[in-house]
Amino acid sequence: MVKAHFLFLVAITSGFLLTIQLIALQYLLRQATIEEPTQWKLLDTITTAAQRFNIPIFVVDRFILNLIENGTYLNNNDWFHMTSITTTMETISKSETKRMKANKLVRSVLMNEQASITGDNNNIRCRIFCHDSENRKITYLATLSDFVTQESLASFSSFLSLNHKLTVISLSDMDPTLRHLNLHVKIPTHLIVVDEEVDIRKNSHVIHISIFHDRVQGKYWWQAPIKMNENQERILHRQGLKRMMLHNALHLNAIYAKTTVLHTTIDGLNISLPYPVNSFLNSIEKHLFIDNDLKRAAEFHAQFPKEESYEANQFRNKATALLTKVHHLLENNLHIPFWLSSGTLLGYYRQCDFITYSGDVDIGIWAQDFRPEIIETFSAANIPLIHWFGRPNDSLELSFLSGDLKLDIFFFYRESDHFWNGGTQARTGLKFKYSFPKFTLCWTEFIGLLLRIPCETESYLEANYGKQWFVPTKNWDWKSSPPNVKPNGQWESREWPETIRLLPLPDL
Repeated sequence: MVKAHFLFLVAITSGFLLTIQLIALQYLLRQATIEEPTQWKLLDTITTAAQRFNIPIFVVDRFILNLIENGTYLNNNDWFHMTSITTTMETISKSETKRMKANKLVRSVLMNEQASITGDNNNIRCRIFCHDSENRKITYLATLSDFVTQESLASFSSFLSLNHKLTVISLSDMDPTLRHLNLHVKIPTHLIVVDEEVDIRKNSHVIHISIFHDRVQGKYWWQAPIKMNENQERILHRQGLKRMMLHNALHLNAIYAKTTVLHTTIDGLNISLPYPVNSFLNSIEKHLFIDNDLKRAAEFHAQFPKEESYEANQFRNKATALLTKVHHLLENNLHIPFWLSSGTLLGYYRQCDFITYSGDVDIGIWAQDFRPEIIETFSAANIPLIHWFGRPNDSLELSFLSGDLKLDIFFFYRESDHFWNGGTQARTGLKFKYSFPKFTLCWTEFIGLLLRIPCETESYLEANYGKQWFVPTKNWDWKSSPPNVKPNGQWESREWPETIRLLPLPDL
């Protein structure tokens, strides 16, 4: 009886232990079969392969960078560990101050990371890159042309295709800096990586790697437009992507200020981040870039030979020096955006040059950006004010003098269906209004500077100079020649002391 009772207890205990073992085994099997998120697997494969082929890759995804910049990874106990600063990819900013700030950021992130990683996070591997994965179909990365070759990119792409069954769309384009010389040199521009074996219903994902090229005297990174054929677009459509979802797909080019690049570990992935991240937090519209059309300039000079007289070259030198100084004062000191306007814009667009007989430099500024400090700053830089017309809220126009060269600043006002700037005749007080179709601003390279121009340059010039803007004319009356000018009333004589100020010329 006792023996039977003992055997019964042994059987019960064995059954209980076996049940526990089965439950544990089932749990372990379930854990082992949990699939990593598609984007994490793609990123892991790509970053590992990039290291194999010595291709530096860094994050330029605005969504991801905003998460990191805002500290979201800390609130969610995300895996973020910044380990060191790369030396191979440091760019133009290597000052001691910047290095100290970067090191401070590293220390701050490390301390916050240690404080935030608590509890059981072993099953949470992808928090930052997988954030909002249901709505985010694409992750944006970049590499630098200085660190890759056609051969290394081809080997990288082949490795992903052959070893990991990934589809790699390799895009290239003609180097825009050589087109005017009739040199058709192809440069790599983008890599788009897709796992076509992933069902779209399982959160398929695309990795877009832009290849940045140095521009504007090596101070900026240039991103080429995306140009795909129908077959390549169909591949992305099958992943649930529309063409408009691709970074910069519907625009021309983009330009970014160079940054230092920091090596990091995020979500267990070895990758890099730009520092500071400011350049990449803005929407793509803030970075649109238009290349000089050197071919159009060559066609213009074939019809109208370039002025090469001593006086013309002197004007070019003075105008270049003045515009360079104005760029520094407005952009760097006052942080006021401006763009090329009127004759200076026409010269840039038509002939990639100043119009040497124009006698002045013209720029535009939004009226809402006017500040009295403009006058003070210019005066301190030996560019005194000589004319003030209008008021800040109506037809404001300022003229300055640098040596014997005049700078005209036209202030533009926004209306619901158009933009305009004003003019005033000093002798009579008559007001004039110059209307333009609404425009946005893009970046371009001119005289070695990164400058703004209206993106819709041709419609802007047609409004100001008519459809014959390509043909130079020296007979130009600012009150009647522009097609977009209309009378706009007259300042009353009692208003003249405020709206018509002619300052005495300084002794030269």
